[in-house]
Amino acid sequence: MWYQKLFAASALPADTPPSFDTRLVAVYIGSPTCGPSNHPNLPALLRTIRTHLQDYAEAHRQGVHFVGVAISRLPTDGLKHLERMGPFDEVAAGGRWHSLAFRGLRAMLGGAAATPQLVLYLDAEGHTRLLLRLVGVDRIRQWVQAGMPLAAPDTLVLQQGTG
Repeated sequence: MWYQKLFAASALPADTPPSFDTRLVAVYIGSPTCGPSNHPNLPALLRTIRTHLQDYAEAHRQGVHFVGVAISRLPTDGLKHLERMGPFDEVAAGGRWHSLAFRGLRAMLGGAAATPQLVLYLDAEGHTRLLLRLVGVDRIRQWVQAGMPLAAPDTLVLQQGTG
């Protein structure tokens, strides 16, 4: 079935222990009806980010987890959108801005109801720390072009703008 393409193979090599105390979580929030979420360069930017974060996590002995959230009326439309942007380890689609996935993320980390959006946080021993929030294709592209720097553990980097 087509939805199976959404799920990535494990981002960790086979000889890596299955769990770490710390993991990076990257959440892409997009919409099949949002013009900027469907920008032709966005899938390539997300692939570059995935590769970079996998390398970063491996070098720092951390896990990494990629989540796709589609803000859509119909789950099938959202899943089709995420298929173009994936692969992801976990996906949620449907429910528009009232979806449980989006509301849970927003309750945990705050932030704007805007797409496209990339949220990166560190999950360390049950404690969550926001590292980065990028809103809009231009902000995502600028971060990639800058070499995808990550915040120092005791700081927050928040970048917002529009697509």
